[in-house]
Amino acid sequence: MKKLILFFILIFISMSVFSQWSYKSKSTDFGGKYKVAWEVGYGGEYPYKNASLNIVKNQGSSKVKIYISDAGYSGCNNLFLYFKFNGDENLYASNSVSSGTNNDAWFLNRLNDIEIFQLLQKFKKHKNLSVRVGSSCGYMDYKFSLKGATKSINYVVGQDYFDKEQERELRRIEIRKKFDATQDSINEIKRIEKNRKDSISNKEKLKRYIHYKTIMDKYEESRYKFHLTPLRKLTFYMSYPVEWDKKYYSESASFFVVDKSFNNDDYFKVIYIDEKGSVDYYLQNLYNLAEVQRDKVDEFIAKFKNK
Repeated sequence: MKKLILFFILIFISMSVFSQWSYKSKSTDFGGKYKVAWEVGYGGEYPYKNASLNIVKNQGSSKVKIYISDAGYSGCNNLFLYFKFNGDENLYASNSVSSGTNNDAWFLNRLNDIEIFQLLQKFKKHKNLSVRVGSSCGYMDYKFSLKGATKSINYVVGQDYFDKEQERELRRIEIRKKFDATQDSINEIKRIEKNRKDSISNKEKLKRYIHYKTIMDKYEESRYKFHLTPLRKLTFYMSYPVEWDKKYYSESASFFVVDKSFNNDDYFKVIYIDEKGSVDYYLQNLYNLAEVQRDKVDEFIAKFKNK
């Protein structure tokens, strides 16, 4: 007798753990008719040890909803779902998950790597499924049998659902290919235009550097430093000691030469300015003025001529 009771207990446990999929049609006054298939899993923690995996499709709609219910509170931030099938090394993940109206369900909006219909095809192909249900509040893992899933899913989605979704996917792929081809063309045009502008810019830069080198060759000693005035006009004093009313305002981006041997803590001696030629002017400071380095000029000229 005890053996018989134990046998029935084991049968009951086996049936509850590896239960068959169920499906049926329903209707509501506001949502209309719909079909639903579901399977009760096992795992999690008390009192949420029997979460339900649900597949729903409203009549007249092509969209299929997949959600997990009875898995606890879904009102926390950063909801996610992970799907792992037996015999498949891939992990199918989604961070695009919505909470149920009463914060009691995880609704799958889309997956990171595959489409919803492709996930359903895997339901029909594999024997069991592991699902991780989670959020910023934590996670729980469940297992679901996929025995009987094919018949239940076909009942819900209809006979031609997968064919139509496959056609849509092929159209999406073609659209992406056309978009990528167009984008490649645009990028190629941009690359050519950039090269053209770079070429023009480099030619202009070469002219400037050849000019700088001509001046630098006249001032070869290390005491000479070379600078550019900023885009705004810069004030040079025309005598030393400085007379405040004797000033020269340079053109913007003027090339000038400083004689560092002039030993004064307050002023620098300028001995050449592009638009003035040789001068004896004085500059209060070199703060934030670009220095033109002789080796950089020589390097660019040599590189450009070798092309």
